[in-house]
Amino acid sequence: MGRFAIGTEIYWVLPTLAGVFLAQGCGSTFDIFHTATSLSAAATQCEAKQAQVMMRDGLLENLCGCTEVAGTTVSSSDSPLTSLTCTVAAGTTVFFHFARNRFRHQIVSTGTPRFLSSTVYDPIKLKMPYVHVFQFSDTGTFEFQDSFDGALTGRIVVQ
Repeated sequence: MGRFAIGTEIYWVLPTLAGVFLAQGCGSTFDIFHTATSLSAAATQCEAKQAQVMMRDGLLENLCGCTEVAGTTVSSSDSPLTSLTCTVAAGTTVFFHFARNRFRHQIVSTGTPRFLSSTVYDPIKLKMPYVHVFQFSDTGTFEFQDSFDGALTGRIVVQ
């Protein structure tokens, strides 16, 4: 069975549960052994108090729910390096999607204030997190980076 809790990862064991969860506003389709099959800013719709950020190999993208334009991306090969910013209201739940990856990733909270970091996403293992979920209740700027690609950085600005 699947598991959902704020501040933890979502593990997919039954494709049926994935379909039920995603039908509740996450805006993508997943299968049990692979990453997202269709996850784009245009196809993704956020409900109130939700935002979605995608982490791919060498890329971060705002999918929806941020004050910034949906589809905004930053790359670890950008020169000069830039950080992805997602501005949300206090109480917003942010879904960090790990999709279309061949390499390991981990969202690690840096600086102060902090949020719960994700576990390591390993696309080789069958039981892996596809989404890291955290509800940002307090205001502040919450910075993060990929522990495996330190050039991929971002911030969640909670107002």
